[in-house]
Amino acid sequence: MLRRLALTAAAVAALAPLATRAPAVRAGAGHKHQSHKHQRQPLTLEKAHDLLALDRLTYAGARDALLAGRRRPDACDRFVREVAAKRRHRDRGWVLTEQLVSLALDAHARRGQASRARDLAAHEINGCDYTFTTLQHPHDDYFRGYACNSQVHVTLLSATSAVVVYATPDAAAPSSVSYRQLSSGSSATASGSRYSYTTLASVNNPQIWDPAMGAPAYSLQEIVDAANTTLWAVPGSASRASDADPSGLQNYQNPGMIYASPVIHVVALEDLVAGASYAYTIPADGVERVFRVPGDAYPTTLGLTADLGQTIVSARSLEKLGDLAPDAVLLSGDLSYADGWPFRWDSFAALAAGVFGSVPVLTTGGNHEIGMSENWQHYVARWPTPYEASSSTSPLYWSVDVGPVHVVALNSYDNFLNGGDRLQRAWLEADLSQKRDGWTVVMMHAPFYNTNKVHALEAELMREAYEPLLLKYGVDVVLSGHVHSYERSDAQGVYDGAPNPCGPVYLNLGDGGNR
Repeated sequence: MLRRLALTAAAVAALAPLATRAPAVRAGAGHKHQSHKHQRQPLTLEKAHDLLALDRLTYAGARDALLAGRRRPDACDRFVREVAAKRRHRDRGWVLTEQLVSLALDAHARRGQASRARDLAAHEINGCDYTFTTLQHPHDDYFRGYACNSQVHVTLLSATSAVVVYATPDAAAPSSVSYRQLSSGSSATASGSRYSYTTLASVNNPQIWDPAMGAPAYSLQEIVDAANTTLWAVPGSASRASDADPSGLQNYQNPGMIYASPVIHVVALEDLVAGASYAYTIPADGVERVFRVPGDAYPTTLGLTADLGQTIVSARSLEKLGDLAPDAVLLSGDLSYADGWPFRWDSFAALAAGVFGSVPVLTTGGNHEIGMSENWQHYVARWPTPYEASSSTSPLYWSVDVGPVHVVALNSYDNFLNGGDRLQRAWLEADLSQKRDGWTVVMMHAPFYNTNKVHALEAELMREAYEPLLLKYGVDVVLSGHVHSYERSDAQGVYDGAPNPCGPVYLNLGDGGNR
């Protein structure tokens, strides 16, 4: 019997659910095979360009690709064994080429979108009176400290448990969630944990005040004012500073550049029923919200997005995700684009709460969660993952069953030199080796295959180490972001730089809304 998996994308105005495609047959199933010779070759951008179809105006290509269907042929298990044998004996070296491929951009379309891709203004996100200001302008909410907004979102921990995350401006509210199952009326209250933290702000990205597209989030003068301590630091004080061009990690001697988070509450809801809907209330605002635990049967609908950001295009993508009413949303990295400016984590969570408070969201970190002085701090503190339930030692890689679909998240920014990623790689093989009948979807931020010269072959070391595992255990689909466009591979699958019915289908979905 064929299973159904619907993949729905966030950044499209109209997208019908995708239909039937059989999951891959796992290795070791005992089928007869035909001989299939294969020699791994270095990946080049030319190969990547040939493998990926670019389509910036519609997601019909992805729908057509998966509608075409792809059964894992009997020859795949034999092919996997031959590849493994060759890898044991071949030279371990590889070549990173510098050949570049021009990307087929519609320049006119990009220019037309530029004025609409600005960051949202303060009044366009549900904020409040609790603000972060400077002494120069004490009544202006320069940096959108949306600490009063509940910033609520739901994440799956397992097939029968979820976690609710929300924020409060102070510690008066308890860390608890009252919830009830809509069909049976049974109710309960769960208690959780809470914490807050401080961190230095960092001015890393001129995109904050001089974006390539759209209007700026803040003016340079506002950031200069925050760095200016002369209104309170007396002459001779080590904290006294007036920098006309602040950049990089700011001075710890300036408390005006130290971000103080709201209180983050994390509450786990256990013993949920697959397929059931739950109404829940948090003390922060008393609003009743509803989310549904994914059912354990097909059809299953997944909303896909990456590189979301907080522009007005991001808001439209989130609105469309909500309209699609998926069982869960998979967000493949680059959430807030705070880039070291921590206040934007509050505004992003406030923006996303409208959808992710009612649709479970599963995330993996991207380069904007580790780079720009981020170092995973805000991401890990605010967006929990089901890593403990999946026997992972890191919140940056994990797995969970979303109904009948096994979803695996990987960290694109591990140390892939000389076995530095051994913990992640060993965990991945242990996870994938467990026998499952349904689909397996892997999500990560940096794509193995893309045609963008700025991100050319960034993930090549990871691809070299991990692609054979995806092949060996019959992964069906690999989701990535990073490249701010939509790209897809041949529907029959890809392995080692060539179309191959034994390999996964690759979807790059980095056009969620950021500039």
